[in-house]
Amino acid sequence: MMLNYVVIAATVFLIPFGILSIIQGNRLVGIFDLSSFFLITITVIYYKKTLNYHFLTYVLISVLGTLFLVLLYSSGVDYSGHLWSYIFPISIMFMVGRHLGLVLSTVFFVIANFLLMIAVSQDIYSISFHLRFLGSFTAVTVISYYMEYVRERMHEQLKEKNSKLEYSLIQLAKKETSLAEKERHYRTLFEASNDALFLMDEDVFTDCNPATLKIFNCKREDIIGKSPLVFSTKFQPDGNSSKQKAIELINDALNNKPQIFEWIHTKLDGTEFLAEVNLNLVYLDNRKHLLASVRDITERKKAEDELKKAKEKAERSDRLKSDFLAQMSHEIRTPINTIMNYTSLLKMEFENNVSEDNKDSFKSIQNAAIRLLRTIDLILNISDLEAGTYEPRFEKIDLAENVVVPVINEFKQTAELKNIALNFSVTTTESPLAIVDGYTVTQIIANLVDNSIKYTESGEVRVKITKRETLVKVEIKDTGVGISNEYLPKLFEKFTQEEAGYTRRFEGSGLGLALVKKYCEINNIKISVKSKKQEGTIFILEIPISQN
Repeated sequence: MMLNYVVIAATVFLIPFGILSIIQGNRLVGIFDLSSFFLITITVIYYKKTLNYHFLTYVLISVLGTLFLVLLYSSGVDYSGHLWSYIFPISIMFMVGRHLGLVLSTVFFVIANFLLMIAVSQDIYSISFHLRFLGSFTAVTVISYYMEYVRERMHEQLKEKNSKLEYSLIQLAKKETSLAEKERHYRTLFEASNDALFLMDEDVFTDCNPATLKIFNCKREDIIGKSPLVFSTKFQPDGNSSKQKAIELINDALNNKPQIFEWIHTKLDGTEFLAEVNLNLVYLDNRKHLLASVRDITERKKAEDELKKAKEKAERSDRLKSDFLAQMSHEIRTPINTIMNYTSLLKMEFENNVSEDNKDSFKSIQNAAIRLLRTIDLILNISDLEAGTYEPRFEKIDLAENVVVPVINEFKQTAELKNIALNFSVTTTESPLAIVDGYTVTQIIANLVDNSIKYTESGEVRVKITKRETLVKVEIKDTGVGISNEYLPKLFEKFTQEEAGYTRRFEGSGLGLALVKKYCEINNIKISVKSKKQEGTIFILEIPISQN
């Protein structure tokens, strides 16, 4: 762009001054001015076609340099030729920069100095003029160099600022894009929410989402610009004024204290509903706004009330069940104990005076009473577990000495009456110690040994203890009737037996193994079963040494 200004300025001055020189009789200067104009014009036309900037620059430098030297030597029109030569360093440094411009200006200065020496020798100029010109040209060159330096620095600074400005504009554009994207994202969330969402400026609604219109059964214009009190009852359930309470909640939220509360709202038609409201502070356009989220919790409250009533009913039923079981336990145990005591007395009194068939009646009465007492104990124990009233007491005990041996002694006579061998072995030299709840572990072993004896017609029941690094393994193995693969998944369910109904061969309530499973869970004991029909069953207990 600047080069175009130089070309225009050169052509504007060359034509009039060329014509003026010819009119004044200085044909050499006039012809040279006009020739320079045509040469520059041709070069510009060539530049327009080829866009060869360097060619145009050097042609202009050559033409202007030669023209200024001719004007200087010939003194130009009205002896002003030397003044034009001052333009050379200014225009050259402007066109090619201060460094190359200084070199070209120096070359021009040398040639001009040579021409002036010739001109002085020909009495065209005086020696003092020669010296003044050299000083003034040097001064103009230095000033031009400094001005170009300043211009270049300003250009660099401007370029740097432009670069920073462009970077800032790019970052600003990115931020605007990001903000627009976030705005679309939050607007989508705002619009898609199933809860009523309000934007509030102080205590006036400024925006809402479609769910709001559905929940409040109104149009957008019914909400925007209105106060929340328009959609509230006069008083809240706690008896406080809705207006006073709303002012307090809004002020707290504006002080960046999020509020969550229940509020009775009214629809446009006056229908009341209970809502859960979240009130939070947000900034929009550097101004404080409130975002209110309103959720209709009428159905949830109804469900909570129903659940509370059902819980209270269940608790009452549980208490009634516990009271019933405790009462029934007392009512049943007392007459059974009486029956068992008098049976023993009758047996002692009449055993030797009755027939062999009647002697078995005493045994049958005693077995039936024991069976009934055991059933009651099972029911009470499993009831305690289900009610969560049983509190285990964990302590380190010797599983062989304190648990298995007492159980073996308890059932030894029962096994002998069935002609079954009841054996016990320990395959470790160390005492099988473990931290367990003694009562429940004893019940586990007792139930499993009792079951094995009950379902074994001949052969043996063997209890074996093996100790490992982190656990004690107890196996209860029998040669009884076994369990089918189909029934194994139901083995630990309550009130279930493989043989059910009046035709079953074995007595029982179906609670023993269910109780065993729950006792195992209390002690973190892993229980597993291996069984085959008519070949027997193995129950395996893996008891951790520590409860950690």
